[in-house]
Amino acid sequence: MQLLMSPASPFARKVRVTLRETGLIDRTEEVAVHTTPLDTAAQVAAANPLGKIPALIRDDGPALHDSRVITRYLDDLAGTALYPPGRIWEVLTLEATADAIMEAAVLMTYEGRLRPEAQQSPDWTEAQWGKATGGIAALEARWMSHLSGRLD
Repeated sequence: MQLLMSPASPFARKVRVTLRETGLIDRTEEVAVHTTPLDTAAQVAAANPLGKIPALIRDDGPALHDSRVITRYLDDLAGTALYPPGRIWEVLTLEATADAIMEAAVLMTYEGRLRPEAQQSPDWTEAQWGKATGGIAALEARWMSHLSGRLD
């Protein structure tokens, strides 16, 4: 398998951690690609019609994209039960919360790095900060018990 990724992507890092936790790292080549929302690398576009990373190119089927899909696939492939059936809805909600925090952070980064300064919106950035801090508050209030102990 090949994982198309950027070391700076929090979504790619999530998949890279899953590769290590599932023991599948030795079966996967991590391919660092340079891609941006304004200039999608051809290799990324071929694996994901949305032009986003990470994307997992499988040996036995079409490429998978979106970190949530890839991590579920890797967990199933390795049989590691990182998504335990008895707590699936809590685990998926926790994952969605973490992904939303990461997405807000990425959008703030894009706003500051990719948009011309004259077009940047402080209101947009502040709204993303609100989403990130709201998600973090939810983690602290509700999910800390799920984040201690054995990884799942």
